[in-house]
Amino acid sequence: MNRFSITRVLLSLLAISVTVSGVVAGPVRVWTDRSVYYIGEPVTVYFSTDNPGRRGIAEISVRGPAGSVYTDTKKVDTGKEYFFFIPAGVLSIAGPYDAMVMVNLQASGYGVMEGSTTFTVKKGSPPFDFSLSITPSTATVKAGETARFSIEVVYGSPSDSDAQISFDVTGLGTGMDWQLTEGNSFIISTRPTIASGTYTFSVTGRVKEVTRSASGTLIVEKPSEITMHTVSEVTKTVSVTSIITEKTESSEIAGAYGPVASVGNPLANIYVILIFPFLVLIPSILLLMNRRKRRFLQTVQIRCPKCNYVNKIGNDHCKNCGIPLRDETRLWDESTRTR
Repeated sequence: MNRFSITRVLLSLLAISVTVSGVVAGPVRVWTDRSVYYIGEPVTVYFSTDNPGRRGIAEISVRGPAGSVYTDTKKVDTGKEYFFFIPAGVLSIAGPYDAMVMVNLQASGYGVMEGSTTFTVKKGSPPFDFSLSITPSTATVKAGETARFSIEVVYGSPSDSDAQISFDVTGLGTGMDWQLTEGNSFIISTRPTIASGTYTFSVTGRVKEVTRSASGTLIVEKPSEITMHTVSEVTKTVSVTSIITEKTESSEIAGAYGPVASVGNPLANIYVILIFPFLVLIPSILLLMNRRKRRFLQTVQIRCPKCNYVNKIGNDHCKNCGIPLRDETRLWDESTRTR
């Protein structure tokens, strides 16, 4: 009897003793992704238990045609799902395999639970396969907006990750367009006129004569409502040099942001046309008069009453003798005003 058998017998006896004492340990559910694997492939063994809230140690033991090939342990809490990963290359012999998982809860005052599953390892290479999924599974947009999804492609073998894949989409409504960008970003654009409702679409991928599909849901809601008021004719009479009667169309839009003011006022346009030239012309005239005055003042000269030195009109003192010239400047200003 080998070590594996002895361990299994002892654990079974321990479970019986625990049962006799009044504590019954539940089963361990054990499973794998597939029932058939190929030599060199990795295998993931999943397991879960009932009775949540108990802490223990889980141990896996994998046996094949050549005996025990893999063991491992990990700490677990009951009521949760865990897994053991068997690396690639461990299962090197073709044939049936048995994976047994035992969960020891003695430290929590309970017994030992166990469960097992079987799978087969074959020679050769696994057939080509891949899976397709869409995230998120559901999106909501308003008519005229764009929805974004992500398509994930997982190949059965990492060596097939460069395979060329083609996509086809069905189930979209009239007024919808789709495109697939780099990184497998799936975009659906909707037109403002599309009918609101729920649209379930399907994306089908095809690689090497193998097809896989995934579905998603797009919910289209009505766009924000905008109320259009009746177009009216407005007659304006403006007195300028003649009577002008002009028709204008004004529309007022009321929406989420409140009413928008009417446009097209002939009276206001006439005022702008009449006033604008004066607003531009008057400052120009004042600026020109100021420049001409400054140029004229630069040519006026005042003679000093003391030394007869000729000074400019802007000088407060004589540049020759220094006496004040304010009286002379004032007399010149007064004589200028009286002219």
